[in-house]
Amino acid sequence: MNFTKLEIDIKKKGFKMIAGMDEAGRGPLAGPVVAACVILPDKFSLEGIRDSKKMTDKQRRALYDSIKEISIDFGIGVIESDEIDSLNILNATKKAMHLSLNNMNTKPDFLLIDAVKDDWEIPSESLIKGEDKAVSIAAASILAKVYRDDLMIKIDEKYPEYDFKKHKGYGTIDHYIKIAMYGPSPVHRKSFEPMKSGIFSVDYYILEKSIRSARKKEDLIRIVESIHISKSKLTDKEIELLRISYMNAEKRIKKRLNEN
Repeated sequence: MNFTKLEIDIKKKGFKMIAGMDEAGRGPLAGPVVAACVILPDKFSLEGIRDSKKMTDKQRRALYDSIKEISIDFGIGVIESDEIDSLNILNATKKAMHLSLNNMNTKPDFLLIDAVKDDWEIPSESLIKGEDKAVSIAAASILAKVYRDDLMIKIDEKYPEYDFKKHKGYGTIDHYIKIAMYGPSPVHRKSFEPMKSGIFSVDYYILEKSIRSARKKEDLIRIVESIHISKSKLTDKEIELLRISYMNAEKRIKKRLNEN
């Protein structure tokens, strides 16, 4: 596996310890946000490192231990759901990233970070879709993702009714239904919906998810029909929130059509 041109050019400028940094878990409704920072050696033979989101769980796990073994050093940072609520998810992500950097014994002299900008106190570059532009960031994305997945599997042992081992806290329909059935658990993020609004209606979240997934006007027309059918099961607040979501979806679809 070779470094990308970006990483090679940075090394040519005299930087010897380039670290990639990425996070996992900004979007889920429950559980921690995890960041990883990793320094790869100048020469290594490990194929298949790429954006963790483009890999299966099996593929990620096949590389996870190997990345740790070949790395010059790596660090992990974890911020739990209660701190996410107090800081907000962006600041919690930044804190997890700083923790991952501080948890390394070997300090990098240059940082490549996926998307997030902050004061890192060393030379750095923030890259949109950084996992596709730097092998170091892609390696960090794999470490963060697998580490967080394992944490969610452990959380599932404590709260098996939510099936965290399956969805890892992300907002799947099944997860929304579990929240509607059992209410939020201690690891659910209170600053995220549906915990924030206190709306746990299964019918509402199925409809809301459908609106957010709509790609064309015909999809929205079918959703309106479903709303009318389910209206007796919805509260006035839920109907109002669906109306707002519907209007936002209309604007999004119209904008996309205009761009095309």
